Amino acid sequence: MTQKKFSLLIMLLFVLPITNNAQDFKFGGLTGITASKIYFNNKPSDFYEETDALTAFNINAFAKYKSASFWGVAIEPGFIQKGYRTNITWGFIQGSAKVRLNYIQLPILAELYLSDKLYFSLGPELAYLLNAKYNMEGKTDITDIYDNRFELSGLIGVNYNIYKNFDIGLRYNRGLTKTTGIIFMNETGEYMDEAKEYNQYLQIIVNFTI
Repeated sequence: MTQKKFSLLIMLLFVLPITNNAQDFKFGGLTGITASKIYFNNKPSDFYEETDALTAFNINAFAKYKSASFWGVAIEPGFIQKGYRTNITWGFIQGSAKVRLNYIQLPILAELYLSDKLYFSLGPELAYLLNAKYNMEGKTDITDIYDNRFELSGLIGVNYNIYKNFDIGLRYNRGLTKTTGIIFMNETGEYMDEAKEYNQYLQIIVNFTI
């Protein structure tokens, strides 16, 4: 065997495994429509606040790996808007206010494949609050009222490959760490309890592989 042929053989032995492994990695982007709302934990029985879902959006990149069997992993750095709508009644003033919470997010997901087209996603989402806006008759910055800028939440979803490099999915996310709290005191001004506020959202996404 000549030196040139031997060198070519060595190159093929190194390049082919890399090429095969690269087929297991995918990169792309995803976007979605989000119905976001809040929920309270540890609230007094007489506490009531009427809130509705806020329509928002997200935009992310992703990198994912699929094993030769039924599992894979994915990371999805990007931007998401959370928040809620609240109905205000105060004297003669009535209206609906919007609270928009803008986050940088990083879902880290395990993917479980039932088939080549159908798979589930589940795992934690890490997020950092950039700013918070309250909008009724004008925008007001309320970022300072949020005690925790960092948020940890859990995500679960189902996805389906509809055409070549395009998938659609449905996801639910629920906050595990509070964003802020409402302090309750008695008539003498003594601390009684704190109602803790958490994010949650339902989301329809479309992702595409580059």
